[in-house]
Amino acid sequence: MKTPLHILNLRRVLAAGIVLAACGDFAGAQAPPQDTSATPQRLQDQLDQQTKRIDRLYKAIGPQLAELEERAAAVEKQQQEDKAPALEPIREVADESLTSIGCVNPAAAEFGVITRAGAVRILDAAGKSMKELQKPGQEISCLAFSPNGSEMLTGTDSGALLVWDVAKDTCLTVCTNVGQKVARVAWLGNDRMVWGSTVKGHSNWVVSLAFSADSKRLISGAGDSTARIWDVERGKEMGRIRFQGESSYVDGVGLSPKGDVAFAVARGILVVARVPAAK
Repeated sequence: MKTPLHILNLRRVLAAGIVLAACGDFAGAQAPPQDTSATPQRLQDQLDQQTKRIDRLYKAIGPQLAELEERAAAVEKQQQEDKAPALEPIREVADESLTSIGCVNPAAAEFGVITRAGAVRILDAAGKSMKELQKPGQEISCLAFSPNGSEMLTGTDSGALLVWDVAKDTCLTVCTNVGQKVARVAWLGNDRMVWGSTVKGHSNWVVSLAFSADSKRLISGAGDSTARIWDVERGKEMGRIRFQGESSYVDGVGLSPKGDVAFAVARGILVVARVPAAK
């Protein structure tokens, strides 16, 4: 009984093949011949359109091609130059809560960064957050570690000066009546400090600074063609040296040990001037 079944199945397969072949012949016989004469013309039209687009782009950016090529060459050169001195990265901390204001602890491999919430976050050499320093009601705007690294001086948006014990996380308020936002702070030894605001009177970037030996006077040079002497305790301008030109950068300034003589140099001109006595 098995053999007839196999024969029957084979016959069915053969019959189906014959029917399909016949249908295929019929379809082939009835299909109209394909007209390929329009194909080259269609391809030519597409090529013409692309050529016109390229021409339009070239007209738009053609005059700038030389500059773009120079920029690309400069970028490539910079990348090549950066390869040799590139430092081995330890860790990259991507945190939108961090600002761009920070400083290093001179006595330890630690770095303090001001956060957008007005706190100071201290990170170790591996980039790991160790602690945050923040005083309620105060937003820190600047910071500086003491020379021995045990304390941190911070200024605030409201005009306060705070000194932190870094190890104990405790804070001592030095003063609260500066009167304006504290923009910069610095230590003059372990027990003396100085602060500055964003208003020094210059109309361009300050590029040089120098204190007198007793730290009571400060001279600043800027890109507004002036060097200015300041009374540190009063925060008042005591005198000014002006150079020719609207934007001469005064890159070198200094005060004599007694603070009674000022030096300033800009564009090959050295000016030595007498500083008036403090009133």
